[in-house]
Amino acid sequence: MKNIIKWLLILITLIYVISMVVQPAVQGCNTLMETWKDWQSFNAGMLAFLAAGAAIYYGYYKQYLGTVEAQSRANKALLPGLLDKTITAFKSSAEYFSDSISLASDTPLRSSPPPQIRFSDTEQDIIKGCIANTSDNFRNDLINFINEVQFLNSKMSAAHAAMGQDEICSLLYSIAKTCAMGLSLKKKLKDNHDTIEGQGLDIDAAIEELTPKNKNSTLPHKIKESKEYKELDQPKI
Repeated sequence: MKNIIKWLLILITLIYVISMVVQPAVQGCNTLMETWKDWQSFNAGMLAFLAAGAAIYYGYYKQYLGTVEAQSRANKALLPGLLDKTITAFKSSAEYFSDSISLASDTPLRSSPPPQIRFSDTEQDIIKGCIANTSDNFRNDLINFINEVQFLNSKMSAAHAAMGQDEICSLLYSIAKTCAMGLSLKKKLKDNHDTIEGQGLDIDAAIEELTPKNKNSTLPHKIKESKEYKELDQPKI
């Protein structure tokens, strides 16, 4: 309806301007003055009609903006729950691969397939809504997070029994890194900031989040054994 009103107004305005301004002006100033004199009532009615049409269009446009804003707030309100679910999935994935190796010697992966992180259609709509209606900084962070989740799924799907300890430790670090990205997004939403200056990924906080609380876990040690984690403390060259 909004677009119909918009294009109808444009068409009527174009015809009106050509008929009452352009064509008489081409024939001379006197013709233009006589046209406006002869069509005074019509011009007054047309101006009133165009003003009413513009008001209706503005009303629809304002309502549209309100709907978009409401949907954006709803998506942002639902996003933390989606991130919590994803982080819980990270925990299952980390535990799966952590239990598959021993730091003393290599052991094969479990026979069961590794867990995957999947988003339902509703969750995908929430993500798309947040991407479409948020700041560039937050949008980029969210897109990078989703891309990292998809990449992580591919790496976990490609995991095989012949993987050595170093490879699995590296995979565990990837899980921790992606978890850190999710925690960073949660913090930005909680603090109501689309960006937090100077804040990088807190891998140690992600490791703590992934570590089971009800048993002595070697997961932190395994992640810190990865070459990627060790490189975090190396000076940049």
